[in-house]
Amino acid sequence: MTFPAPPRKVLTIDAVRRSIDALRKPFIHEQFLAYLHIRKRSVEDGTLTGIEPVWSEVGRLLAVQGGPPNKPNYRPISSRTKHDPSGYWLNPNIPGSYAPSSLRKVSRFMLDAAGTGFSLPSDHAQQALGAHLNGQRQPAWPFAGFFLRDYSFDPAASTAQDLIDGFCKVFRFESTAPGSDFDTLFTTGDEPDIGWFEPLAVAPAEYEEEPTDD
Repeated sequence: MTFPAPPRKVLTIDAVRRSIDALRKPFIHEQFLAYLHIRKRSVEDGTLTGIEPVWSEVGRLLAVQGGPPNKPNYRPISSRTKHDPSGYWLNPNIPGSYAPSSLRKVSRFMLDAAGTGFSLPSDHAQQALGAHLNGQRQPAWPFAGFFLRDYSFDPAASTAQDLIDGFCKVFRFESTAPGSDFDTLFTTGDEPDIGWFEPLAVAPAEYEEEPTDD
């Protein structure tokens, strides 16, 4: 007798909502997401120079239904206080928002000498910490909870560490050891005690499967 495989897991609504609330409290620079993507592409390409972003990937991370007209993207971080919640919604022009010509002075460390393409210095994580996180390491779980809200996870997933492991896979943080890029930017062990996952109860096509180690 064969038994059906257990369903994959997805994040609970509570986990996603808490993640968004947590991201909106500290001052996190709007271009930190661009850095996370450029760094990811650098790891995938195996180079710190001539990095080619794939902004459609960022668009998928930010796409949320139910926003204001012509603003399909939601970015729950800000470098300054937003009294109007609608300010977190963005227009569809992700490439324009993160083009080299659009980067503010604090983000110029991600550009090449000509200022027209993307390259990273060897100490890019430390520079991102100062420029984008105001020198304060941030809890990893809210970033993971928001950006992986449309991912599915292994049926055994149950803890915040499973979520953070998924975040590391998606954003290509290959190590969380002291001194690593992840450790420079993020903290762990500060996750709330909540129900993180529930069985996937909708068509799998609506979710993106979390990358495996293969």
